[in-house]
Amino acid sequence: MSSEPPKPGGVPGWGQPQPDSSAQGPDQAPPAQPPTTPPTPSGGTVPGWGQTPTPPPADAPTPPPAAAPPPAAPAAGRGQTPPAPPPASPPQGGWGGAPAAPGAPGGQPPGAWNPQPAASSGSSGCLKVILILALIAVVGFFLLIAAIFIAGSRIANEVGVNGDGTIGNACEIIDNATLRDQLGGTAEAIELTGFYDATIGIVLDKRVLPDAYDCWITADESTPVGRVARYVGSDAANVFQAERERAAPTSQDQGGGVSLENSGYFAGDVSGLGDEAFCTGVSPAVQAGVLVRKGDTLVYVSLSGPSDESTPDFGVTDDGVVTAPQICASAQGLAARILP
Repeated sequence: MSSEPPKPGGVPGWGQPQPDSSAQGPDQAPPAQPPTTPPTPSGGTVPGWGQTPTPPPADAPTPPPAAAPPPAAPAAGRGQTPPAPPPASPPQGGWGGAPAAPGAPGGQPPGAWNPQPAASSGSSGCLKVILILALIAVVGFFLLIAAIFIAGSRIANEVGVNGDGTIGNACEIIDNATLRDQLGGTAEAIELTGFYDATIGIVLDKRVLPDAYDCWITADESTPVGRVARYVGSDAANVFQAERERAAPTSQDQGGGVSLENSGYFAGDVSGLGDEAFCTGVSPAVQAGVLVRKGDTLVYVSLSGPSDESTPDFGVTDDGVVTAPQICASAQGLAARILP
C-alpha cells in the first residue's frame, strides 16, 4: 500500500457532480461536504444555484415578507476613519429625562412600584410671612425711636436748655432779676418762639404787637402769667396810632337796620408814662396790660394779675370793655423798667 497522501482535489461546487465514493481507497478521507443550508421558515432548504425552490404546501399560511436588513457598514480599512456611532437615544425615566411610559423600552414595567413626590407643606410659607412681619416690626420700631429722637432734638433746640438746668432761651427785653424785683417770687421771662409760640402763645394776650419780638412770663416754668413785647423803629408813632385805632370800638352796618358792634379792648389813656400810652381791657385769657411809646420804642406788657397777687378789681366802660385797673398799674410799673 502506498503511503503517499492523496492529492488535493477541487471541492465540487453548486451544480457539479458528486465524485464516486467507491473509487476512493480505504485509507483516503471522505471528501468535504458542502455546508448545509439553514432551514427556512417553511422547513425546507434554501435552493442553490440551478435548483428550483420547493413550493410551500397549499394549506400552509403564507409567511409575511421579512423586513430587509439594514445595509451593513463597510469595514474600516487602513487609513480610513471608522464610522461615527449612532446618536444616543435620550434617557427614559432617568435624571434629566422625561419619564417613560409603563411597559415602554427603558421604562418601568407594568405594576412596578412608582413612588410619588412628597407634597410640599405650607409651613415654610407661613414661616416666611412671620419672619417678614417680624423684620417690618423691628424696622418700624427703630424708625419710631429715630423720629422721637429727631423731634426731641428739634424741640430742645427751639426751646433751649440752659446750663443751670432751666429751659428756654433768655429774654432780650428784660432779665430775670429785674423781672423778679418788679413782680416778686420766681418769675422769669423766656423767648416766645418755636414750640412755645405754637403752644403757650395760644393762651397769651397777643392782641397788641402780635408780630414784634416777645417773651412769655412764667412763675414755675409751666404756668404763663404774662407777655412782654417790644418794637423799635422810626415809625413807632404810626404803629402806636394804628394799635390805638384797632383797640377802639367799631360798628359795621350790615344793612336792613342791622349793625355789627365790636367793643374793642381800649380801656383808657394813661398819662405820665412815656410819650403816650393806653390800657387794654381784659382778654379772653383774662389778661390785661398797657401799651407805651417812648421815642422810637414801643413796649407792651400784659399780665394775668397784679404784682401784689391781690384779687384784681374789674370795671366796665361805656362801650362794654371789661377793665382791670390794678393789672394795668402793675403792667405800667414793669413797662417803665423796660423803656430806654
